[in-house]
Amino acid sequence: IWQMGSDALNIRASASTGATVLGIVPANAKFYVYEKKSSDQYLWSKIKYGSVTGWSVLNYSEYISGKYEVPEIQSPKEKYPLGSVSFKWSQVSGADKYQIRIYDKDKKLLSSYYTTDTEYKVPFGSEGSYYAKVYAFNQFCDSWKIDGELISFTIEGSKEDSDNSVDEIGLPEALALVKGSSKKLTLNAADNSKFTWHSENVSVATVTSDGEVTANNFGKTKIGCTSSDGKTTAFCTVTVTPGASVSFKQNPSKTTTKAIPLSWSAVAGATGYQVARYNSATKKYDRIAVTTSTSYTDKKVAAGKDYYYVVRAYAKTEQGYVYGEYVKIKCSSDPAKVTGLKQSASSTGTVTLKWNKVSNADAYTVYRYDSKTKKYSKIKATTKNYLKISQKAGSSYYYRVYATTKTDWGYTYGTASDAALATSGPSKVSAKVTNAGTGRVKISWSKVSGATHYEIYRYGNDGYTKIATIGAQYGSFTNINLRSNRNYYYRVRAVTTKNGYTACGSYSDKLTIKTK
Repeated sequence: IWQMGSDALNIRASASTGATVLGIVPANAKFYVYEKKSSDQYLWSKIKYGSVTGWSVLNYSEYISGKYEVPEIQSPKEKYPLGSVSFKWSQVSGADKYQIRIYDKDKKLLSSYYTTDTEYKVPFGSEGSYYAKVYAFNQFCDSWKIDGELISFTIEGSKEDSDNSVDEIGLPEALALVKGSSKKLTLNAADNSKFTWHSENVSVATVTSDGEVTANNFGKTKIGCTSSDGKTTAFCTVTVTPGASVSFKQNPSKTTTKAIPLSWSAVAGATGYQVARYNSATKKYDRIAVTTSTSYTDKKVAAGKDYYYVVRAYAKTEQGYVYGEYVKIKCSSDPAKVTGLKQSASSTGTVTLKWNKVSNADAYTVYRYDSKTKKYSKIKATTKNYLKISQKAGSSYYYRVYATTKTDWGYTYGTASDAALATSGPSKVSAKVTNAGTGRVKISWSKVSGATHYEIYRYGNDGYTKIATIGAQYGSFTNINLRSNRNYYYRVRAVTTKNGYTACGSYSDKLTIKTK
């Protein structure tokens, strides 16, 4: 006899949530249970309520009284020889697995073993008084646990009874395996098959007769190895962990100066993931997130810095948490905004831009404003903090510069600099020089569009020195008080002054003349 919980449940024609509804068991009503089995993620029971017989889930009900199936150990003996003891028990309908527990003479738990069978061989390496009990479990109903009777027995014999004992088996103390993988344990003996192998929890890991361990589900169990004489048993603690989170990477397109977005691939069966960041001060990784998602954004970063992260999957089990291996990556936040952008030089058809260096920047990308498209277009990238750019003679354009950092997954971009106007030098001047009398020469030139003035240079002991600045309305200059019968050398260039910057054109060809 069972009693329904606080909610009413349907009675169906079969053990399936899609089966036809035959009736209903009201909340708190009592009903009869005839058999049990697992289906559709529930523990189902064949029940009778009133005149209706059918199937209903048993997860939310409570056993009241009556005959009940329990996993009783069959034909237990009072004494067993030293070595391995095979226990058998009755099958319980609805049970998915069983657990046999071994206690010492004071009824203190010594070991426990899981199995899906109704028989298990337990190793005993020393004589004495023991107790045993079997539990039945259902995977879909955590509260459904049925235990049999506690039985007592003794193990008799001694190590000296046999000259076949093995003192040092050589089994490793611990082994970590990724779920689904296998590994053969190596002993100090040539033939593993001469030993008896067993797993305390076969749902976590199983072991073959020659010592090959297979990881079945997340958790921990002990793999036991007993010598052929049954006198010596060694144990290896096996931890079954999630696999590594592959494809751990940064998303550069969403990276900013204040945030680094991370993502990784899902690990089958994982409960969640731990994310940690390296702390250069402590030389350790500090945990920054525990999440069930496969992404995380670190919002506590500074501009233009490298960061190291690790991520690992974890799973919650009956024996506690188990963890996969860490996966490590290097990431970079966006570099800081470029500052100090200005024009530093010019010539006919070129301008030179210069700006302040940015920490952690691998390169800089220069953009120029197009008045037709009303957009900035990429001109060129450079690893230097300056760039000489071709530009129509005497023209002016606005520029911006971005700092970029290369990562393993692409480039991150800093904030664009403030716009700076750059004016290229006017066209090269076409000039000539003629004698204008004794000790006088006349330098004349063709006017250049966009020039605000012209500069005349004469060669002397210190090279070319500027001797005159002439307004844009003039096209000539007369140099007087020169020595007679002597060679002089000149050159001329057009200059444009705009928005506080002076853009100089290229020098004319060298002009040579001998004075009268």
